[in-house]
Amino acid sequence: MPIQLPPRETLTEPLYLSLASAIEKAILTGRIARGERLPTHRAVAAQLGLSIHTVSKAFDRLRQQNLIGAQVGRGTFVVDPEAGSDPPYAVRPPEDGLLDLAISRPLFDPRHDRLMRQALRDRAALADSSVFLSSRPNLGQTAHRQAGSTWLEWCGVPATPDRVAVTNGAAHGLALALSAATRPGDVVLADRITHHTIVSLCAYFGLRLIPVDGDSDGMLPRSLAAACAQEGARAVVTLPTLSGPVPRIMPEDRRRALAEVLRRHDLTVIENDAHAPLALDPPLPFAALMPDRVIHLSTFTKAVMPGLRTGYLVAPLKLRPAILARMIALSWSATPLLADIAAAWVEDGTASALANWQRGALAGRHAVLAEAFAGCDWVGHPSALHAWLTLPGGWRCADFVAEARLLDIDVAPGPNFLANPSDRVDAVRISTGGVPDDPAFRSAANLLAELAKMPR
Repeated sequence: MPIQLPPRETLTEPLYLSLASAIEKAILTGRIARGERLPTHRAVAAQLGLSIHTVSKAFDRLRQQNLIGAQVGRGTFVVDPEAGSDPPYAVRPPEDGLLDLAISRPLFDPRHDRLMRQALRDRAALADSSVFLSSRPNLGQTAHRQAGSTWLEWCGVPATPDRVAVTNGAAHGLALALSAATRPGDVVLADRITHHTIVSLCAYFGLRLIPVDGDSDGMLPRSLAAACAQEGARAVVTLPTLSGPVPRIMPEDRRRALAEVLRRHDLTVIENDAHAPLALDPPLPFAALMPDRVIHLSTFTKAVMPGLRTGYLVAPLKLRPAILARMIALSWSATPLLADIAAAWVEDGTASALANWQRGALAGRHAVLAEAFAGCDWVGHPSALHAWLTLPGGWRCADFVAEARLLDIDVAPGPNFLANPSDRVDAVRISTGGVPDDPAFRSAANLLAELAKMPR
């Protein structure tokens, strides 16, 4: 099948850079396969109406990036972009060799490094100067909010650009949402085991964080109703799709039942759906079920690339003035440069392609954990960035964490995620993406499983 070259009208000055970038993206996203033969310089020039010199410069750039190579007498072929490369952004083990399975981060490989480097080169050569010189509008440039609307629609969230604010990731969005929806002294409801950032922010903002009991599907509607009636809550924070320490996807019927309770008690819902792009066909988000009272948070950090700290906040229009005021007070605006990269990747399909790749890579890590933790009390999901291991009787969490460190493995202590610090939980969260190397991850998983099964 002939290789599909970019249409001439999509190329911008400088033409060689734009052509090289388009071919690179086609290679990295699989539209041009490894080992495939490229047309000759003359054929490309004739098809696109370019000079041979321009095409040669584009091919030279791709060759310098080790994406294509010439074979004498045969032509130019796409090479394996991963051959002989170390993982980019490699989380190099500290000098003591500690493997970090405590922080929840996505996996990455050389394509992430190349895509980001190319995106930065593209910004330098092609981006509007406002990306570098302006920090307004405070809620994000129009093109960036339009891209946010497109990305959110891909995630199942209906959001017109005027309801979108660009953020520096989900943690930034959560700070904006909590400060806009509450006042010091207000009650905020959350899962009994929740995200540690929620615990920290409620403490910083002087909010009373009250846990709500749940089961394997999430918060129980009757427990939520009781908490609303007894505590006089102002807001509830939900983690419905893989974002909580215990990775689960809340079924749609549970979401609808909770939505009815929340409507009756007139609560603002803060939906942290940072991990939702990793889920395959997830249920409708709360933002789709009750858009008039939900602040929805999304980010690229968990599903696309660890360092792309850009996200989107969707809020009812009535909360827009409060969100704007908090944005100005907390950060003035999100970083336009990263927002521009995110917008470009949304528009050309790179963001969704990387999220799909991440989902497949995580499934392999989940299979490793399923084998290692057979017979253990653990919760995982093929699309999750972490798993939750409940320790057998006799183990205290602090002791297990200390013993794991003696094996050069760091895990996240379960008590860090408690909405009520007086509760007790002997469990740990284990990151599936914290170690880039597959054999090292398998070894760490087996060591943790052996440790958990040791009699105490």
